[in-house]
Amino acid sequence: MAHVNSTGRGGCALGLRIYERIHRASQAELAALSNASSCDISDVARGRGVVEGGIRGLYSPMGRIFGSAITVDLTPGDGLLLRAAISVAKPGDVIVANAHGETSRAVLGGVIAMHMVKRGVAGLVVDGVVRDVGEFRQLGLPVMARGFTPRSGSTTSGFGEVNVPVACGGAVVCPGDIVIGDAEGLVVVPRLWAGEVARAIGAAGHPEFAPETITRRLKELAPDTPVLGMDSVYKAVAERNGVIIDGAFDDVPGPSADRSDHR
Repeated sequence: MAHVNSTGRGGCALGLRIYERIHRASQAELAALSNASSCDISDVARGRGVVEGGIRGLYSPMGRIFGSAITVDLTPGDGLLLRAAISVAKPGDVIVANAHGETSRAVLGGVIAMHMVKRGVAGLVVDGVVRDVGEFRQLGLPVMARGFTPRSGSTTSGFGEVNVPVACGGAVVCPGDIVIGDAEGLVVVPRLWAGEVARAIGAAGHPEFAPETITRRLKELAPDTPVLGMDSVYKAVAERNGVIIDGAFDDVPGPSADRSDHR
């Protein structure tokens, strides 16, 4: 990428900065998380880093998103600086774009997506919308966004910053953080937490149930088996002076049950 040394009008580059390099998690840390589901990550991180459900896969079936985050903060609905993010991405990276939830203009379409595929980008996440969903499907590029629209939003007047901390669906994403997106949703693991999260998942032993395992467990589960976690319910009721009533709500006489003397 050509380098421009000017700091802009008034000597301040804020709002239009492109950092070409990021710090990534180690290959060992990435490998340790490569098969973890978004649910596994959420469980061991106690919900930290989960992106709200309005940002979801745009087509189905869709490949899994996994990789180090190349972040870009955009002028709402304007995808100009997305080009710069793609230009500095390395194979296996995931582009995470904060389009500030703008849903009236698409920040990216199929033509630019071709560059992502050629550069080995592993996926795209947009807090906003894209267009050309059929082309994304044909390219096999996993995309999670708030939706799609035919209206293009890229202009030559857009601002933005590449590889700075950004907001995305209620989560903070820093350059180099690990992004995991699957059919359940999207979660972000801070780069400096990668080893700790991987060890926690290993200790928890979260298996992904194969279809045959689910079939077997369902067959073995008796209908009257206590629902998992009911011990905690009974404990909570006892500790908080709650009650469990063997009856229906409207079996209990209320203040207006007898109106015979109030004509």
